[in-house]
Amino acid sequence: MHLFAGEDLQTSALVMRLVNATIFVGLATALGVLLAPTRRRTLLWGWLVVLVPLGMFLIPSNNPSGWAITGVGTAFLALLGWFDARGARRWVLGALYLVGLLMAAGARGDAAVYVAGASVVASLLSWERTREWMLRAVLPAVGFVIAVVLFSTAGQAGTGASGFTNGGNPMAPVIPGVETPLNGVGLAAYNLLMLPFLWTGVWGSWGLGWLDTGLPAVVPWAATAAFVVVAFAGLGRLTARKTFAVGGVLLVLVALPVYVLTAGATGSVTAFSRATSSRSSCCSPSCSFRRGAASTPCASGARKPS
Repeated sequence: MHLFAGEDLQTSALVMRLVNATIFVGLATALGVLLAPTRRRTLLWGWLVVLVPLGMFLIPSNNPSGWAITGVGTAFLALLGWFDARGARRWVLGALYLVGLLMAAGARGDAAVYVAGASVVASLLSWERTREWMLRAVLPAVGFVIAVVLFSTAGQAGTGASGFTNGGNPMAPVIPGVETPLNGVGLAAYNLLMLPFLWTGVWGSWGLGWLDTGLPAVVPWAATAAFVVVAFAGLGRLTARKTFAVGGVLLVLVALPVYVLTAGATGSVTAFSRATSSRSSCCSPSCSFRRGAASTPCASGARKPS
């Protein structure tokens, strides 16, 4: 985005926002054209449900989380299409997968973890015991390695190992009656109990931006309700393979933030407030392909009739 930086800050910011929005629309449109009809429902509902309101706020912004969200969702959907498609369409989808992977892993260190997980989930959902599948699996294997390399070189890799330190944010949610300081098992239990608050920030339970953009109460209620409705529709189409994939994503959504918050936050319950620096934008990419994993058809041998 530095290419669009100029002396007029307002004009530069607007141009960057328009470019980021155009990138998202272009990638989503390309996927809509290239994906098989059975995959287009995953594209539509996966994006629609997880973008309101946080995704819509971040994607056209100058925040690197916008590229993280766009990249993870694009990589997941394009890789599903890579395993299904034939001919030139397959190679274009493979290129889109690499574009999404580089966008996500290059934007944020934690997004590299999510895009690597998206690659594993898409490969699992498309798995077939054939030589052709093994040859096609080379692409996500290469993508996984790229994600690991980009994560290891990111500044956030150190945070992932040592965790968030106490940010002292007075807006941090605190359970009434909980005494500080907390550490060890007590702090881990506290972070686990407060974890849904981090997740629901994707749907507007937190203010947007630096928590300074409030939303009407109907927004988080309506957005969460839409997610629940579509998720339950996906549950009706679950197979053993999709159950395993969704369970794995859910495990990451629990274990990763709890570990990061607990590892570096010994001594203060207010360490949960450090999530405000990465906010629910960390979880938004993962929510997009968790929703997709529940609703997308599996490989041809396990596909249910629509």
